[in-house]
Amino acid sequence: MHKIVWLCVLSLFIGTPATAQRVKRKGVDPIPLKQPAPKGNELYISQLDGKWQETRRNDEKGKTLAFSDTLYVHFLQKDSVAVRLGRSMTMKGLTQIEGNTISLAGDDYRVLKQSAVQLMLDDGDYFRVLEKRTTFHWEDAERTQVKRKEYEQPVDLNSTYFPGKWGVYRTQSAPGELPQKNEPLRSLSVDSVKNAGHWLGTITTVVQGKNQTYAVQFEKMGTSLNVSGETYRQQFKVLESTEKELVIEQNNIKYFFKKIH
Repeated sequence: MHKIVWLCVLSLFIGTPATAQRVKRKGVDPIPLKQPAPKGNELYISQLDGKWQETRRNDEKGKTLAFSDTLYVHFLQKDSVAVRLGRSMTMKGLTQIEGNTISLAGDDYRVLKQSAVQLMLDDGDYFRVLEKRTTFHWEDAERTQVKRKEYEQPVDLNSTYFPGKWGVYRTQSAPGELPQKNEPLRSLSVDSVKNAGHWLGTITTVVQGKNQTYAVQFEKMGTSLNVSGETYRQQFKVLESTEKELVIEQNNIKYFFKKIH
């Protein structure tokens, strides 16, 4: 009787093979290192070339979930891959396949389903459905952004719209070194008319992180705007002059102003 019990216990140990385990991601329970590939659909890196974007996410019960951290996977040359989650940085690393487990730049996923245009991954928490793409959503968004306006020639300063207060809302600089005594513009105020093409007011710049305001005289000289005072004297090219927009340039730095009032 004792011999029969021992034989039963021994057969249990022999009949249960040990399964290798590997931690998939930080804070996630380990998943089997090697599992059989989907039947009749063995996985190869060469089948996954190009760009794949997450389009749907389900929980373990099959419920569709809302998400903002979209998984973007770009299989590059040989065994390298670029991975991005939502708006985070793109991470580059190695990719490899063992059974139906795929490693993407350090994170492991179990491949549940694969076709030429769709890939379903299990990350241990969710089922992610990725689709083949020629471009990613965030790449398309960047391409459709309003292009910066190009200014081919300077224009005349509009004397009717120039008086008032203007504030810089952005600057644009061309490649190259900035002047050592560069004082970026912050705002300007045209307070009174001296005579035709001449105004009195103030201009505010940034000096060592602090605002510096100068009492100045503005003078229209064709497509140039001269600004002069006791301690401030500069000349700017006028690129745009409308009722609500003023763009001037000096030393390859463009200053974009909006009318404050």
